[in-house]
Amino acid sequence: MDATAYVSKSEAAASGSAPAWTPEELGVSAPAGLYEDVVATVAANKAARPAECAKAQAMWDQYLESMTDYSGVCINTDDAKAMLDEALAACKGAAPGDYVVYFGFDRYDLTDAGSEVIDQVVDALKSYTTPLVSVVGHTDTVGSLQYNQTLSERRANTVRNAILSRGSAEGVTTGTITTAGRSWTEPAVDTGPNVREARNRRATIAISQ
Repeated sequence: MDATAYVSKSEAAASGSAPAWTPEELGVSAPAGLYEDVVATVAANKAARPAECAKAQAMWDQYLESMTDYSGVCINTDDAKAMLDEALAACKGAAPGDYVVYFGFDRYDLTDAGSEVIDQVVDALKSYTTPLVSVVGHTDTVGSLQYNQTLSERRANTVRNAILSRGSAEGVTTGTITTAGRSWTEPAVDTGPNVREARNRRATIAISQ
C-alpha cells in the first residue's frame, strides 16, 4: 500500500504539482503552519536541490504516517520529526549537522569543547524567530546495536537539555527541539564493527526556520 501511494505521489511531483499529504487527509494533527512551511520550502528550493527537497516531502509524509493507525509498523513520531527537520534544512540549503558535539568513549556528558559548541548554537538561535532544532545522536561501532541506540539517544538528550538550559539563561528563544538516536548506523567514518572512533561519537545539530 505504501509503495503504491509513494509511486503515485512521485509521479505527481514530477508533473509539477504539490502532492504532500495534509494532516487532515490522514486524520492527524501537526504543529500549526508546518504543512504550509513544508510546501513553501519544497516549492522554493526544488529546482536548486531536487533530491534534498524530494526527501523533505517524503519525510513529511512519513512524519504524518507515524501518527496514524499504522504507527505500529512505522518509526516513532519523534524520530520521524527529527528526520523531517534534517531534510527540510537540507532542502533549504543548510547542511544538516552544521554543529557537532563530540563525546568520550561510552559517555554522554558534555566536554568543555562540547559546551563551546552549545554556546555557538545558542548564539546562532538569536537570528531565528521560531527556530526548529534537530539533534541526532550517534556512536562508534563498539557494542550492540541496542546498547548504542540508548547511548545515542542519551547523547542527543544531553545536547538538547544543554541548549534549553543555556538558552533560558540568556533569554534566547530555542523554539522546537527534536531529538533522535541512530546508534552506529550512520557513521561519520566507516570503520567496520567494534572499532573505537572518536569522530563517530557525536551529536549533530541542525537549525532551520
